[in-house]
Amino acid sequence: MNVTFYSGFSKRRNSTKQPSGGTSKSVVLKENTSEMRPAFVLSSVDWSWNYASWGGRYYYVNDIVSEGNNLFRVECALDSMATFKSQIGAYETMISRSSADQNYDVVENMYPSKTRPITKRVSISNPGLYTTSRQSGCYVIGTVGGAGQEFFVLTYSEFYLFLSALMPPLTGYTLGDWLDAQITQAPAGGLSSILQNIVLMKWLPLDYSLIAGKLDRLTSCMIGNFIVSGVQLGRLWGDTTAQILGTTITFPDRDDNGSRGRWLYMTPFANYSVYIPPFGLISIDPSYITSAGRQIVADIMAEYLSGTVTLRLYYSTAHSGPKMIGVYNANISQDLKAGGSGANAVGALGGLVGAIGAIATENYGALAASIGSAATNMIPQSSVVGGGVSGPTPDLGATWYAYATYFDPVDENRAEIGRPLAEVRKISSLGGYVQCTDPSLAIPGHVEEMNEVNAMLGSGFFYE
Repeated sequence: MNVTFYSGFSKRRNSTKQPSGGTSKSVVLKENTSEMRPAFVLSSVDWSWNYASWGGRYYYVNDIVSEGNNLFRVECALDSMATFKSQIGAYETMISRSSADQNYDVVENMYPSKTRPITKRVSISNPGLYTTSRQSGCYVIGTVGGAGQEFFVLTYSEFYLFLSALMPPLTGYTLGDWLDAQITQAPAGGLSSILQNIVLMKWLPLDYSLIAGKLDRLTSCMIGNFIVSGVQLGRLWGDTTAQILGTTITFPDRDDNGSRGRWLYMTPFANYSVYIPPFGLISIDPSYITSAGRQIVADIMAEYLSGTVTLRLYYSTAHSGPKMIGVYNANISQDLKAGGSGANAVGALGGLVGAIGAIATENYGALAASIGSAATNMIPQSSVVGGGVSGPTPDLGATWYAYATYFDPVDENRAEIGRPLAEVRKISSLGGYVQCTDPSLAIPGHVEEMNEVNAMLGSGFFYE
């Protein structure tokens, strides 16, 4: 019988690679040998032989031994991976790792991360809801009168005019003269009766221009049963009591653009947060970022009557519509206390007018000296509640930021270890390094061969 021997054939032990060429030699099968570990006797050898094929199987040459009398013994061991390459290639099973392909959504747990993170920051497009100027904010007034309850949004100058219409001159007129001149059918209770029907008076650091075109313009209003004229008012109605603005937030990318997989954007390799005043720093679950291509949407609703601003964060995927990340609330209003009775009401209102004048110039030193400590409480000093933020409101005009902190994994060896795949594939469609999940391949071989093949498939092998 003949055996084909090969010189200098190089392959991995866990590989299906098969040789080509070779030298056919007539041999005798040594007695007391086996098909798994045969020994061949022949009269001449090439000492460079390291591989052989016989009877449809492939063998490693373990040793070449001189028997004397010009006879040589070639000892071999079965290479089951090369022998059953066709069955292995046709096997369709769950592939856990592959060097030829990968599933970018499967988390890689083969490599540890490095200890030094890289934090990146990008500014977010501010939708422009807030104002940094106290003169361009919104002054909100609620009144009760013959028309029922009404609410108005005023500019600084309109608010000053409104207060002036309610207040007598500081010198030269009595309260009665002022009431006769300014208010038709003066109420019996005087100024305190009028102020009692002003049920809301707030200052909001919101850009007035955003709502100006949605207001009904009036030059008079009812306070109780009396008409106040000579004023400029913007009346809220219907859905104009709230304003909604939105922006898209894109987090900065990794330096490697996630070339090794989307798992690099997941915990523990990534952390994300946004800084949005007055809500502060908000952490974002990395799973939302990965699903949405590093983008989320921020909607901010400002409610003019309560002074509450609500931040809603969303993310979207290709398979579904917007999904909520979280809802965060803060209150940015400042109550302007103008209530009281009798002379105290007049004094309080006078102090408020002076306070508003100082607000326009932001001259707080002069303000404290001119109106006294009692009126200081009327100065707009915004604060927030909710959203986990307490104390003074952060600068509403501050830049919004998106932060991404990335941990880099150690260097990979894709050719030798592959990348996560976790898909059912035919092995021959991949090539290179392949690792199967719980393989159970049936082959036309001995139990020892079957066990070895399935063990190699499960631990990782090279389809070559």
